[in-house]
Amino acid sequence: MSRTQWGIGVPGALGAQSIGNLAALAEQSGYQSFWFNCVAPDADPVALLEAALAGTESIDIGTGVIPLAGYPPAALATGLAGGRANDSRVVLGMGSGGARRGSLARANDGIVQLRATLPRARIAVGAKGPRMVALATEHADALLFSMVTPDEARAIAHQLPATGQRAVVPYTYHRVALDPGARDRVHREMVSHGAWPTDADPPSGRDLLGTVLPSRSNVTDLVDADLALFPDNWRPVLRPLPSDPSALDEWRDLFQLLAPGG
Repeated sequence: MSRTQWGIGVPGALGAQSIGNLAALAEQSGYQSFWFNCVAPDADPVALLEAALAGTESIDIGTGVIPLAGYPPAALATGLAGGRANDSRVVLGMGSGGARRGSLARANDGIVQLRATLPRARIAVGAKGPRMVALATEHADALLFSMVTPDEARAIAHQLPATGQRAVVPYTYHRVALDPGARDRVHREMVSHGAWPTDADPPSGRDLLGTVLPSRSNVTDLVDADLALFPDNWRPVLRPLPSDPSALDEWRDLFQLLAPGG
């Protein structure tokens, strides 16, 4: 994973104005992509995507991921059709977002609807299971992973098309936190995403799915070392975990601290 491919992501709960400002900072800081999540009903993907695109010129803008159970594909496509989303810079990350029953059909419907409405945008599928990965590799442009171990990533890589066949780009979220309290923040993130049992002791070593930064020294080298465990062609999206998620100044500081050229 080359630093030149690093992206960075934030929660959509920050709101459209902050999303636009941070997208512009990400572009200025040398990141390849900027991402925000959408958690129904607290985030409007249309407004957030408009803000991020309006504040930038060249950086890729990704949504990671829009749960289609909360944002029905037809309504989502209609909303996005009226703005800037039909752009080759856009990576529309989507997932079924509901019960397993019908999840493949829901994801496939999302791909079809968004592809028809926004033909220039790229479609990414949030996936981990083999059937959803297979669906994405056949019909989407990218895969978006969160909370996967390097071993899981290598196993998934074997399912992807070989070089020279249809290109499907794998992205992976990678949590990063700065002390004090960094390990606890990464642990809480693992628990909230179901990657670690609630009642188990906090993980140690490589079981911790993120990078803990004990100081502001050698930051990109420490992140680089953890990302080197993943397949070379996977594109990382750094997901900072600030001590105060609502503090825009802390987000700005982490963006600059983690910048690929830092």
